[in-house]
Amino acid sequence: MFLLLFLYSIVLGICLYLVFKEHLLTLLFYLVIFELIMFLMHIKFRLEYNPFVRLGYLSTMLLGYFSGFLLYGYIDHNDPNIPNVFT
Repeated sequence: MFLLLFLYSIVLGICLYLVFKEHLLTLLFYLVIFELIMFLMHIKFRLEYNPFVRLGYLSTMLLGYFSGFLLYGYIDHNDPNIPNVFT
């Protein structure tokens, strides 16, 4: 299950890079809002909220977001193959 969650978060991080590109603060804002909603849903449905699992999920998602930097040493924000959503 954790392998599936790891792979899902890596792919989601790459997709988030395609949407947000260099707008990292906007991405972090949406991630904080999403985690607050997840926390409130765990409280409402009386589920166990494990912050270490959620932190691991978010860190692997950000690993997917920065995978271009980790693989190539740079991130080209002016790549014409990646659309810029916020302009």
